[in-house]
Amino acid sequence: MTKEYEKLLNQVRRLVKIADIMELKLKRVSQRLEEISNIDYLTNLANRRYFHKVLENEWYRAVRNNSSLALIMIDIDFFKSYNDIYGHVGGDKCLERLASVFNNTLKRTTDLVARYGGEEFVILLPGTNLSGARDIARTLNERVSSLELPHSGSTINGKITMSIGMTAKIPDLEVLPESLILEADEALYCAKARGRNCIIEYKTNDKLLLK
Repeated sequence: MTKEYEKLLNQVRRLVKIADIMELKLKRVSQRLEEISNIDYLTNLANRRYFHKVLENEWYRAVRNNSSLALIMIDIDFFKSYNDIYGHVGGDKCLERLASVFNNTLKRTTDLVARYGGEEFVILLPGTNLSGARDIARTLNERVSSLELPHSGSTINGKITMSIGMTAKIPDLEVLPESLILEADEALYCAKARGRNCIIEYKTNDKLLLK
């Protein structure tokens, strides 16, 4: 092997090594961009896009396992008034604090809390029936109440409160994952119609029960 050939071979090796490093860096950047695209910029919770992705995965996993899947939808009562009174900066701080409560309440890595839009949040609970979801919803409500965050624009009690709709079912292939959202959303709508600051369960017999 001539010195010139050896020198050329070493250059090729260095270029290959650089290419490998660049490929690894590009993979890391791509992974980071994917992570960022799944996160809500304000609350650092999962965003709506990622929630729908996880919902679909968990739905078909539950179909295979014949297990229950629960969904809780939360709306912060009179939040438009809150922004009007305390400003959007105050509103953002309030959402950040509530998001922290929601996230810290969930104990299992399989549970997912996401910001669904504005002042609305969703909590997906794999392997959880209506009773289990009810316990979590009540715990969330109690913890938010204990914060006693002032809200002079609320007609309830001058504090931040929540309306909560929830549902649970054993999925099957004849129904789309979005049906879980529709049920929880209907229950949430009923909670608002009942005067807010309450938890409504969507019953499998299509009746809504005040809790």
